[in-house]
Amino acid sequence: MTWAIWVGRILFALSMAALGVLNLIDGAFVLGVEPVPEAAPLRDVLPYLSGALLLLGGLAQAHVRTARFGALALALVLFVWCAALHAPRLIADPNQPGALSAGFETFALFGAALLLAAALEGSPPLRESLFAKLGVVGRCVFAVSLPVFGLQHFQYVQAFADLIPAYMPFGVFWAYFTGAAHIAAGLGILTGVLSQLAASLLSAMFTLFIVLVHIPRVIADSANRQEWTSLLVATALTGGAWLLAGMLARRARALQNHAA
Repeated sequence: MTWAIWVGRILFALSMAALGVLNLIDGAFVLGVEPVPEAAPLRDVLPYLSGALLLLGGLAQAHVRTARFGALALALVLFVWCAALHAPRLIADPNQPGALSAGFETFALFGAALLLAAALEGSPPLRESLFAKLGVVGRCVFAVSLPVFGLQHFQYVQAFADLIPAYMPFGVFWAYFTGAAHIAAGLGILTGVLSQLAASLLSAMFTLFIVLVHIPRVIADSANRQEWTSLLVATALTGGAWLLAGMLARRARALQNHAA
């Protein structure tokens, strides 16, 4: 396991577990990512169920025998959220900016969970082949979400510019720049053109978002559950980016060794 995969695994697992803890503490759903309708049956119970699943899926990464099962469980939960919660909202009104970003964030997290399952090793050859295919699906799911995030930077440029720390000049420029970087990274990963470089730079950019934007906002308003949720979702997406970068690097080395 490369160091990038290890970092991605830790970031994704801890973020999912922490989101589960928030659900269990507050008895509320993951803000934005889990938009359960008010009229849903057993709505008072479901936050605890989803919180327990997120927590257990994250903690499962602590042991080699449960790691893949936990990753697949997380992927299943996230897929259900995409299909049952986000898809109907987007079909009804695809122009909702909040619904679009939350929907594709959840979709990207689903892709990251598949990447995690594929990145782990130790199954029989037949199963490894299946997990390799899941990794391809995860890579495409994760990558196709990136241009959506990038286009929103252009559509709502001032909102993103306002997130740039005040000590950094040219906030509007950085909003456009990071939007273009999302689009370029997504296209590079999808097409295979400089995909390893694209994933590595994406990982670095996401990490800077955490350090420069999300952590200071949580420190400034530590009682705000929305800020904590944004931090944890961003950290989970960063974990997915590191997983992808590590897997592409591992594949490149395998191809080099095969050619030699």
